[in-house]
Amino acid sequence: MKVFLSHSTKDKQFVQALASELEGEKIEPWLCEVDVEFGDNFVAKIEEGLREADLTVLFWSPEAAGSDWTRLEWTSVTAREISESRTRLGVVLLRECTLPELLRVKHRIDARSDPEKARRETIEWIKGLRDMRRLAETRAPCLVLPPKPQDFVGRVEALEELYAVLVEEQDSALLHGEPGCGKSTLALKFAWQTQGAFDAVLFQLCGQRPVAEIAAEIAAKLKLGVETKPPEEQIAAAKAWLAGRRALLVLDDIWENDVKALAPGPPVSLLCTSRRRSLPWVSRTHSQEVKSFSRGEAESIFRIYLGDETTEKHRDALLEFAERVERLPIAIVVGADMLRRELDPVPEAARGLRLERLSSSLSKTSRA
Repeated sequence: MKVFLSHSTKDKQFVQALASELEGEKIEPWLCEVDVEFGDNFVAKIEEGLREADLTVLFWSPEAAGSDWTRLEWTSVTAREISESRTRLGVVLLRECTLPELLRVKHRIDARSDPEKARRETIEWIKGLRDMRRLAETRAPCLVLPPKPQDFVGRVEALEELYAVLVEEQDSALLHGEPGCGKSTLALKFAWQTQGAFDAVLFQLCGQRPVAEIAAEIAAKLKLGVETKPPEEQIAAAKAWLAGRRALLVLDDIWENDVKALAPGPPVSLLCTSRRRSLPWVSRTHSQEVKSFSRGEAESIFRIYLGDETTEKHRDALLEFAERVERLPIAIVVGADMLRRELDPVPEAARGLRLERLSSSLSKTSRA
């Protein structure tokens, strides 16, 4: 495994010590001060190091934040991470400094108060990813997901909390809230964003259906060849398949407790969504309420659908419409789409969008 160590030269003492420990674990570190020789094409060498690295660790400090080279490194890795849907970047906080929004959802290790402990944690995190990828390479990846949400905005803190529970702890989590608040979209976004951390990801809609029907659907999706078996055998086969790999199971829109029969248990990560505020098998500390959009998130949706110029010009009318629908995510998305089709004049169209006009569209597109 090769690890690119992105840092400011001001922080090289910490980074070089960590690089030595990585070598002891038979992990190959890349540092510009070691791997770029005098006379080399500096830019080409960095590009080569980033391209060949399996993972990049960004060491964050005021000096790193002010470095154009460091910014180029982490932004290029982030772009690659998104295109591959695979974990490529982690952050080690060396000193107090504000993180950019794009870095707030990355795995973070805090070295500000105890550098030695943080160095050990960083080594263990890298080794864990190495071992996890070795396991994943022995099996073909299996991704059973609905299409990626194209109009997702915000929810940074919620994604961070889910990452800590489901990727780092391999535990269970619950997203709960009123219908239309966007909990299913948030769960789907998380599944797409972190699929590189798993070798199997399964998104399953539950709803008001018998658990036997849901189990049959899961068995069919996984092609387990147990379609004619009794429900309990289908459930057992699905749970065994998931438990045999690094897996994420998303059970969407849970109504009844009997769905617990589908949960494989550790080490499978389980993400549930429900209108219920709690589920007996999920710790209350791992339960998040998904609420309506903030004004900023609502505005971001309008920018996605209507463009920056139109949104800026008619911002007051658009936000007034968002308030009328209580900033409910599904209402804002459907309303923005309708406005895009009725674009001129936006203020009159926004004022004319009433809940009764949205109801038919909502009934077709509503997700719990």
